Amino acid sequence: TPEHLFEEADDTLSKALMLLRSRFGDGHYMVAETMQQIAFLLLYRGQVEEALALMKDGALPLFEESLGHGNPRTLYVGGCVGVCLQAVARAHDAAAAQEALETGESVVSSTSAGMATSGRELVKSTLNFFRSYEQGPLVATHHWVVSVGSYQALLQKPEPASTAGDDAS
Repeated sequence: TPEHLFEEADDTLSKALMLLRSRFGDGHYMVAETMQQIAFLLLYRGQVEEALALMKDGALPLFEESLGHGNPRTLYVGGCVGVCLQAVARAHDAAAAQEALETGESVVSSTSAGMATSGRELVKSTLNFFRSYEQGPLVATHHWVVSVGSYQALLQKPEPASTAGDDAS
């Protein structure tokens, strides 16, 4: 079953993280890489808040420290933070919609709209960097490009934010 595979991956990645930390210390890029993979696993499992926290507060700072802010991998992880922000915003919107169904009242969340916008901007910034990378642009099928949303994301317009006044009609 897929859940069994997720559990197996979680166990393997957790062991790898422990071994890498003991061998290289907490500041090594391979520790950050493993944290990033665990964050992706959390994201796939629907644990979006946990994925965002690990990606933003764990993997990204380690990549910045070990590889530098301008390193393509660091920038890629910044784009992954954007993907996580968008996932959290979608989860908040879904919870708000469910609450609205249950209570019969409209629930508007400016927090999730802000997260979605920030996430989109991080993804677009990352994709623009990939598209104009000085050592040659990354092709559209490169796994980093695909995992942060493809170059098509650069063409998408943000959805207009609804306001409390829009729902009062």
